[in-house]
Amino acid sequence: MIITGIIGGIASGKSIVSETLRLHGASVLDADRIGHQVLLTDDVKQQVRARWGDRVFGDDGEIHRRQLAEIVFNPDCPDELQELEKITHPLIGQRIREQIDRAKTDNRCPMLVLDAPVMIKAGWHRKCDLLLFVDCPRERRLEYARHRGWDEKTFDQREACQTPVETKRSLATHVINNRGTLAELRRQVHDFWTVVVDET
Repeated sequence: MIITGIIGGIASGKSIVSETLRLHGASVLDADRIGHQVLLTDDVKQQVRARWGDRVFGDDGEIHRRQLAEIVFNPDCPDELQELEKITHPLIGQRIREQIDRAKTDNRCPMLVLDAPVMIKAGWHRKCDLLLFVDCPRERRLEYARHRGWDEKTFDQREACQTPVETKRSLATHVINNRGTLAELRRQVHDFWTVVVDET
């Protein structure tokens, strides 16, 4: 099985690439989804409450992710994000490793795709055989982010907390260009699949 990490800037089209690879036969491991699951665990909730108090919890007793994000992505308080990562990254990393190990036992699946926004920062790229960088101009990524309800300030704050886009590209083994149409993007994903799976 080939472990492929999807990397790129915020709103570069990584999810579309992952989904297209899934349609070709890959299994997709979404680290964001795992991160959301981790926030539901009692141990993590206890640590988050000890650090930030009740203000980041909703009436249902669960962590309110938006309120927590307002704190940890505040550029005036850079230590807060580090504290959250200390709480969540070990457990997220453990679950990623466990799911990769399980996937490797399935001979029917030729590729496992790891989609993790902080993959380089957390060191999870070392688990990957290939790193596929989705290249997309900042202006286009900002436009996509606006569709999520983000403004430019939020976009820049979030991106500043990640590994620089140039560093991600320098680590890539393969690059897909997301500067054209969706059809063109999907065609490049098909070509990537053909080269690394069908022809090997």
